[in-house]
Amino acid sequence: MQTAGYGTDIGVGKTHRRTNRKGLSSGNDKEEKDSGAEGCRFPFLKTKLEPIAATSVRRQCHYGEVAEYMTPANFEYLRDSYIRYAGLKGVRPARITAPTTGDGISNVYDEMVRLAGNGIRVNIDYCEGKLYFTLWKSHDWSEWTLYWFPIKFIERLNPRLRRICITFMHEFIRSNGLDTIDNCCDAEMTLAWIRESAYECDGADEKEYIRIADSYESGAIREKLRRIETKSYYKNLPRAVRTYEPANDYERKLIELMSEGLQFIGTDTPSIMHYSYDPLDEEEPDVTPIGLDRQIRIIYDSRDRFTEMLEETFNCDQRETYTFSPISSLELSPESESLFKMDDYPDRFFRWADKFISHIL
Repeated sequence: MQTAGYGTDIGVGKTHRRTNRKGLSSGNDKEEKDSGAEGCRFPFLKTKLEPIAATSVRRQCHYGEVAEYMTPANFEYLRDSYIRYAGLKGVRPARITAPTTGDGISNVYDEMVRLAGNGIRVNIDYCEGKLYFTLWKSHDWSEWTLYWFPIKFIERLNPRLRRICITFMHEFIRSNGLDTIDNCCDAEMTLAWIRESAYECDGADEKEYIRIADSYESGAIREKLRRIETKSYYKNLPRAVRTYEPANDYERKLIELMSEGLQFIGTDTPSIMHYSYDPLDEEEPDVTPIGLDRQIRIIYDSRDRFTEMLEETFNCDQRETYTFSPISSLELSPESESLFKMDDYPDRFFRWADKFISHIL
């Protein structure tokens, strides 16, 4: 189960993963035991079968046409990408020959894996008829924490500090590609669930459920979330934060945390959603995986019934699929100009978010 709002681990056993997700969180492979036919009376059952490369892979493109991916052009693109990356590393590339296009793509993939090294994973991704290499590696972070930022705390601040906080949250959302809860795909379903629950209650509980649903749909809570999305009172936010004089320890810590959080705001900083690469991406998954946008979001109150039910929905979905973890990735081409580099933006982001969310709660 995930717990919203707090930057602490909630250990409740293993998360539900697909079997081929092994090693995704840590980026390290574990040695698998051989389950071959030892002591078998039929020796041919122990014969190792060599893999056979595909001769044709066809996928429908976004514009409706069906593209063939096992083409000489795609092999050449992957091969030239590999040669280019080897040059950037100062390594002499291997000579790649193969009897078929499929074998050639398989061979260049194996060489790319060896070249990448240092725990860097390699995928062959595809888009609109083109194959390309993606290098990637997972960041360490808690799989049991939801980084949901509640904004209710802003209401109890004095007018000037309130405007500073609204501006801070507004810029923070824009810079990191976050959504407020009323814009999220699961919000409508949760509101419908609340209204259905209201009909099953009596008296005060029924009125409370209806009040919450109305407030989120068209009332005060929706207006407060919209204000965070649209309002920015200060053109120079760092100066506004720096010049504010705190009246007490709570304000002093809040200003300190906003000052630290300025590193995650601006056009010259990455977006946390930039780390949303899914190495297990499927065309038509049975259940849509849970992206970072559902794990990092802006909410109104971490303790109201809407958020509690939203969290229940999240936990139900998590039992059926897997959750994204932040991943640094690099798409390669024959014109690549840089080596894969795993920066520490997600690590700094989550360390700060732990402190900030704990304080405003």
